[in-house]
Amino acid sequence: MSPAAASASPNDRIRTYEDFARVHAYGVPAGRGRHPAVAAPEAVPEARGRGLRRRGGLCSRAVRGPELREVPGLAERMVALMCVDLDRRIETEEADEQDGDESGSLEHVLQVVDKERARVQERGSDSVAWLELEELGIDDDMLVALDLCAKFPNLVALNLWGNKLQDPEKVMQEIRKCAKLKALWLNENPVLGKSIDKAVLDGLSGLEIYNSHFTSKAGEWALGFCADIVGADNPCSSVESTLLGSIEIIDLSDRCIHKLPEVFSPSNLPSLSKLNIRGNPLDQISGDDLLKLFGGFTQLQELEVDIPGPLGNSAISILESLPNLSLLNGVDSSSIIESGKHIVDSALEPRLPEWSPEEPLAERVIGAMWLYLMTYRLADEEKIDETPVWYVMDELGSAMCHSDNANFRIAPFLFMPEGKLDTAISYTILWPTHDVHTGEECTRDFLFGIGEDKQRSARLTAWFRTPENYFIQEFRKYQEQLQSNSICSSTKIEETPSTKSIRPSDGRALRVYTDIPHVEEFLTRPEFVLTTDPKEADIIWVSMQVDSEVKKAVGLTDQQYTNQFPFEACLVMKHHLAETIHKAWGSPEWLQPTYNLETHLSPLIGNYFVRKRDGMDNLWIMKPWNMARTIDTTVTGDLSAIIRLMETGPKICQKYIERPALFQGRKFDLRYIVLVRSIRPLEIFLSDVFWVRLANNQYTLEKTSFFEYETHFTVMNYIGRMKHMNTPEFVKEFEKEHQVKWLDIHESIWSTIRCVFESAAAVHPEMQNPFSRAMYGVDVMLDNRFKPKILEVTYCPDCGRACKYDTQALVGSQDTIRGRDFFNTVFGCLFLDDQTNVSPFLFSMDRGLPRLAEADGGHIGISHRILSLFLFAAVCRSDPDLLLDYCVADTASSPPSQFHLNGLACIDPASARAEHFATSALSSRATTEHPSAATAPFGFNVTVTNPASSLPGANAQGLVMARTDLAPGGLAPPHTHPRASEVALVLAGSVLVGFADTSYRLYTQLLRAGEAFVFPRGMVHFLYNIDVAAPAVVMSGLNSQSPGAQLVPFSAFRTEPRVPEEVLKKAFKINGQDVHRIQRNLAGSS
Repeated sequence: MSPAAASASPNDRIRTYEDFARVHAYGVPAGRGRHPAVAAPEAVPEARGRGLRRRGGLCSRAVRGPELREVPGLAERMVALMCVDLDRRIETEEADEQDGDESGSLEHVLQVVDKERARVQERGSDSVAWLELEELGIDDDMLVALDLCAKFPNLVALNLWGNKLQDPEKVMQEIRKCAKLKALWLNENPVLGKSIDKAVLDGLSGLEIYNSHFTSKAGEWALGFCADIVGADNPCSSVESTLLGSIEIIDLSDRCIHKLPEVFSPSNLPSLSKLNIRGNPLDQISGDDLLKLFGGFTQLQELEVDIPGPLGNSAISILESLPNLSLLNGVDSSSIIESGKHIVDSALEPRLPEWSPEEPLAERVIGAMWLYLMTYRLADEEKIDETPVWYVMDELGSAMCHSDNANFRIAPFLFMPEGKLDTAISYTILWPTHDVHTGEECTRDFLFGIGEDKQRSARLTAWFRTPENYFIQEFRKYQEQLQSNSICSSTKIEETPSTKSIRPSDGRALRVYTDIPHVEEFLTRPEFVLTTDPKEADIIWVSMQVDSEVKKAVGLTDQQYTNQFPFEACLVMKHHLAETIHKAWGSPEWLQPTYNLETHLSPLIGNYFVRKRDGMDNLWIMKPWNMARTIDTTVTGDLSAIIRLMETGPKICQKYIERPALFQGRKFDLRYIVLVRSIRPLEIFLSDVFWVRLANNQYTLEKTSFFEYETHFTVMNYIGRMKHMNTPEFVKEFEKEHQVKWLDIHESIWSTIRCVFESAAAVHPEMQNPFSRAMYGVDVMLDNRFKPKILEVTYCPDCGRACKYDTQALVGSQDTIRGRDFFNTVFGCLFLDDQTNVSPFLFSMDRGLPRLAEADGGHIGISHRILSLFLFAAVCRSDPDLLLDYCVADTASSPPSQFHLNGLACIDPASARAEHFATSALSSRATTEHPSAATAPFGFNVTVTNPASSLPGANAQGLVMARTDLAPGGLAPPHTHPRASEVALVLAGSVLVGFADTSYRLYTQLLRAGEAFVFPRGMVHFLYNIDVAAPAVVMSGLNSQSPGAQLVPFSAFRTEPRVPEEVLKKAFKINGQDVHRIQRNLAGSS
């Protein structure tokens, strides 16, 4: 709402359009907007200190859907102002009604045909004919009945655009009779969707233009048509060379020309001075050859061409190759060279509002408003208003067009006669910047004060149709740049975190200075004491930034611990966060495509065009760099809106998660608390307390919902109705609703959070400060595949809920955590090395991947997904090479002779048969109800091919195949194959797989049917059927005939003789009773 309406009482609520106009001083438009021109009898002088004042237009915090729908008459007025009213459709409908009785009837079409026939006969019976039968409702039977070939034996052009032709056979039957056709238009006929194009081109040998496009046979006639030498008023069957020689202007735009006709040459067109080749691929001739060709036209002075396009990416390079040009794309050549612009166009097509006849008026306004909206922010001496004001000017202001050399300027103006905002009246001031004469159009610069250093050309896309190819090319360059970024995959830092308790050796309490009420209230550990003097404090824990100037002003020293790291903006400011992640990881799956609009608007526009072209979803979310609580945040799929929203402050534009995981039909995100003790080496801890934030409304992608805060946003602490849900309750319900294991999701989130902080450590090592210990909030959303997406990182997050509510830890100790102990836990971890209710993760920056760390009550996270989908043959590198083509196992000897080096003895190759190389051993399910003693405790069974019994042809080939059947909830426990790598392909079910490498990094992935995973040789790995109701089947290939299998639980607790009990107790930090219990559970004797 406007400032004036903002303080209105409920009784003053706007209920009618008149109320709205009164409050906003809105001049009601009389009708459709026109381009204004000066109508005064005398010139309007340049403004000298005062301007023409216009009452200011519709002023609103946003032109909202609810206002448009609820205020009677408002939508109608706005529709008229924005030129999305009904008059065009009404005019079309009226015209259709007038023609309705005639159009579509054979009699009417015959009248048109007879009239043209009479004109031809006037010129002579053998004269050439050009027949226009556009949008006459002609169907297949009518076309046959017309018998056009008999009536017009010399028909050279036939226009059947927009009729009802749909039978390819009937259409071709008639078209073939017109053998002299040079041009044919069948555009917007149903028949075009039925593969008629090839039949037309093959059946008409002389056709040069088909559906407005040049054919491969295009020549003199087609050029004459584009030069207006040939047409309906001047039909002819050929164009003489003398006529071609007289052509000065030719428009070849949008003709789908792949290669210019041979006749298009300087010798045939010596007088050509103006050429338009926009909208053609011209991909069968190189740019250099085109420039060479055009360079031969000595009279060519004006050229229209796509940039980037067939002549290259730079206007300057084109002018250097064609120095005789005076105008390129309507711009003076000398000004292009002077300005250094590579992309120029003086005739950009306006971006007109788009709507469908069925669309409600309010939706039309919302779709068109970004072409008309203006904006400003209110401020006083102390503070700027966080929410921008958007408004629409009245009819005069809204009708003014853009010009780089505008003759008027405008500015918003609030008139406050009483000095109070609630009684203010809004105006727009309009004044001329130089003398304007009668009849001269009034223009303004839509981007006044914005030059190319602020992406002026790209920002014009909000109002004009700028060259899509250029932006798509910029997007592809940006993609390539991101893909080449991989700092984290190459950085190696072998350091061990060494932070420890900072409590003084004399046992005195650490003094804490804070301005945060929750810390003052809930930090009650005896090891800490609050102080009101920051100079005496050991720890400064504040919400404000503590930089060198603040330290100097307050008297702080560099030996006092602060709750912030230097350069932490690389994490907590949204554009820096994206930049940091991009530099570290390129374009990871866990970060939605993100663009800093202040620097990367062109790649964003290119991405938008690519997605639109490919029919992909195109919804985006705009977020200010440094504002929280979704202030000035907008969800939109409108490119004009995306660009215009830059005007209210610097923003990022991020691909909206259109298909998020939902909880009972509502959106949610998760707030995690990360405690950082060191950056290099990186040492972070994840609080066992996290909470869910829920939207209030059911999620929908209806356009009308994008203005509904409680549908698309989840932060309800400050707006809307907050409904707190205890985390364990949420997790229980979520697991039940989606049939997933929250622990798997949590581990994936933890891995993603780890990567975020690893990015900062790799890209900004200057963050490290031994006297910094900080807490950050990390917001995460899940997509519909339950994959985490990083939303933002927050400095000094609001932890009111963490302090207010008791909860149960879902990881780590799984104890009940009291809310009032939250800051005791935070300070204990950061300053006392107390790891209660936190999960540690220590980092060794080796190729960008961490190593796991163990701690009592801690939780070990899991690592990245790795790429894995290889054919068995690709990973089955064989044992020592054979000297024969194959070595079919000799299974006839009893017992079979064993060669321990490479398998079984071979039979004579001449005796080999096809069945030696085939097996059905893996075709049936292995029982999991009565498994072997080794697999009994876990609910899995394995069937392995064996050269001695089931697959003799695999002997000595260095491979084995195995089928693993997992019972519902079954597990192939951690095990290793000491002599083989393995690729596992899931045939049925949902299987969680993973392996740990020698630095104790864990790689895990949830696989579904058709997905595969590689286990490197010798690595400990596992397979777990997460479905407790259905079995799962996994097929594996291993690159050794004798891979070996060693189950970790059995290696520790089922050996013969037994591993000494004391060894087990010390190794696993368990007691003797635990050892015996585990051995019994594994069916071993104690």
